[in-house]
Parts: sequence; structure tokens; C-alpha cells
Amino acid sequence: MHRDPSHWYDLGEPSARPLVELDVVLMRKDPPVDADFTNAVHLLGFAEREGVLVVNPTAALLQCNEKLFAQQFPQCCAPTLVASRDDVLRAFHAEHGDVIFKPLDGMGGTGIFHIGPEGRNIGAVIEQLTLRGQRQIMAQRYLPEIKDGDTRILLVDGEPVPFGLARIPSAGETRGNLAAGGRV
Repeated sequence: MHRDPSHWYDLGEPSARPLVELDVVLMRKDPPVDADFTNAVHLLGFAEREGVLVVNPTAALLQCNEKLFAQQFPQCCAPTLVASRDDVLRAFHAEHGDVIFKPLDGMGGTGIFHIGPEGRNIGAVIEQLTLRGQRQIMAQRYLPEIKDGDTRILLVDGEPVPFGLARIPSAGETRGNLAAGGRV
């Protein structure tokens, strides 16, 4: 580790060693939260119990689903529904008129659909995302303000970092995800 902000680390050669020999493990895996993710978290839990600092703590990784965790703060979110049933998702669309449907385990804007008031292609989108009712998805009322971007607020040790990451959709896009062409 170096104290130079423009050169603060060097990657060494990969090596295999027991996790308990490490001082710190930074766990940041992009979705999906699947069996590989769960297994990695359980293995890190063994190291954590042996005194290795695991960032983020394994209990938090298992309890704080990226998309669902925000629902603890409904006052900060657009109206949201999690469901797998076609009739329930269509009723949400009928109530809100302009909605976003997305997978719970997606990332980078993959699988996000904007269904306008006319409901064009809603059946195909629901079939595809829910695997014909076998998988829950998230529905949210569309916020037209997304054209101006969204802001990710980062917390370190429970304290907000004094700046946010604004993600702005490219022209003609609803998604502000950087992997989907959004800009910072």
C-alpha cells in the first residue's frame, strides 16, 4: 500500500492461501445474489469468525438485498411492488399508468423495462421477467425526473460520504446505469 493518491496500490500475482491469513477482505460482488454469492458469503463468515475483517460484514450481505433494502424507507422511494403474479403486476400498472419492471437480482440496467400508460408489450415483459410467474420482480411507478439522473448515496461506517454518485441516462434511455450508457 502506498500513500500516493494517484498510486495507492499495486496488484500482485494471484496466490492461494487460507482466508484466515488475510487482514481484510473487501466483499463486493455484483448481482445476482445466487448460490455462488451465498456460498462465498458463508465461506467469508468462517474467516470473519476467526478474526478477519470482512467488509461488508457477512450478516449485512445476507440481510440487505440491494433492491429490497431501500423499501425500509418508503418515504424515499417511488411506489413499489414485488410480485410474480401477472394479475397483480397488471393491476399495479393500471393504478400507476407508467411503470418500470425489473428483476430483483439484476445489475447494470439489465432487464429493466419501461411500460408506458398504453401498456404496450406488458404481457411479454411480465412473462419474461417472472419466468411465467415463477420469479418475483420489482415494479415501480416511473419517475420522469430520471432524465435528470439519480444519485447514489454511499455510507461508510453508517455515515454518508460527503458526495454522491449522480447517474444520468443517455439520450433516449430510461436507464441511468453506467453499464447501460449512463454518464456520471
